[in-house]
Amino acid sequence: MLLLLLPYLIMVVVNEVSRWRQPGVFKYKGGVTYGVSIPAINPSEGDPDRCTWRCHDDTEYCLNHHVEHPPAEWLKGAYFGIIRLLAGTGAYGLSNVLLLGAGWPFMMLLLLIGVVRMRRKIKSLRYE
Repeated sequence: MLLLLLPYLIMVVVNEVSRWRQPGVFKYKGGVTYGVSIPAINPSEGDPDRCTWRCHDDTEYCLNHHVEHPPAEWLKGAYFGIIRLLAGTGAYGLSNVLLLGAGWPFMMLLLLIGVVRMRRKIKSLRYE
């Protein structure tokens, strides 16, 4: 059970520790200042110098301003297909957590168990 929870615990610890390392005040062009009263690490306003929540909400903005080597078209198609699928459910946040936060890791766990079983079977056949 701990093996299943460990990746999530590490993710939470890294996320919380990264908050301590963030500067207390963000100053952006145009004189807009975001202080420590904002609960999010990044503002929703776009910044050409670093990723913000705008990159999460508008991936094309991030691709145009922050990505040096854009991904292949087939990969962009798959990525935006997943985004459209999640958004089409009507509950984007919940479906994102269920699919990418629980479903994908569970599928990877099942594949890992399958690989381990297959290796054991191969090993047992080798020494018969």
